[in-house]
Amino acid sequence: MKAVIFARVSSKDQEEGHSIDAQTAKMQNYCTQKGFNVAKAYQEQKAQQLASASSLR
Repeated sequence: MKAVIFARVSSKDQEEGHSIDAQTAKMQNYCTQKGFNVAKAYQEQKAQQLASASSLR
């Protein structure tokens, strides 16, 4: 069975302990344990985008 991973951090507070890389690794490990084939892994780093946008103001 195929799976798609979507890792996301939406706020600066969530980044600590829940980094995009940590989430992706946990999900890939889960898929491996369950016998899923990861077809694609997506990452959205909203917190960094928000921080960059607020520094432009």
